[in-house]
Amino acid sequence: AYDDYTELTDSDLTTDALSQRWTTASFAPVALQGVTVDNVRHAYTVIQRMPKIEFRRVAAFHTSATEFEDVSRQAVTMVADGCLGRNLTMESVASRSVRRRTFDGVVVANCMDGEALSRARLLAVMLQMNMPLTVGHLHHTRDIEDLNTKVLEYIIVSLTANSLSSKEFVGTLLEMRRLCGKAKILLLKSSDFQFPTVDVVTRSLCPQWAAVLSVDEKEVRDLFN
Repeated sequence: AYDDYTELTDSDLTTDALSQRWTTASFAPVALQGVTVDNVRHAYTVIQRMPKIEFRRVAAFHTSATEFEDVSRQAVTMVADGCLGRNLTMESVASRSVRRRTFDGVVVANCMDGEALSRARLLAVMLQMNMPLTVGHLHHTRDIEDLNTKVLEYIIVSLTANSLSSKEFVGTLLEMRRLCGKAKILLLKSSDFQFPTVDVVTRSLCPQWAAVLSVDEKEVRDLFN
């Protein structure tokens, strides 16, 4: 059951209530197959009474990337166990779920851009496939709590269009730089990214983000340099 799933109530499952969900014209193709509204009512009632595997992916993602991965892993495990005839609860699956907190490198991307997030996940997978490294992805400052920053060797910064206009992106980079000062920073830019001029960085971006994030302007300037 995903985030936007709403369980039908008993009042939703009456023949009259279900009849209101479709016009005669829209239900006609179904009726031609010999299906009646009462057949639909019976099927929906079975679904209502079945136990659900919850996969609140949007809510989990907004909590943290690690939480999203854990919830995804739990849902997949429960589906697999159901297919194999094993009856496990979400609690038992969670107890054997292992959080990956230790990485050799992380990809930092703009969490306000869906395309940037997709690129970051793909980049992390490709790096891990082609290099003897454990690579994760980081989208928000709250995700840093799940990282073992002491052993992190690489920070791969994914620069995409408008990424430097994102408070979350700049804030995450600043926090990572504070905690992982010894990690090597690698920049990877998309074709639509254009780094601002020195004048724009000095006169606009640095003062703006220093004020918004309540940090010293020099720290922001050092980040952009």
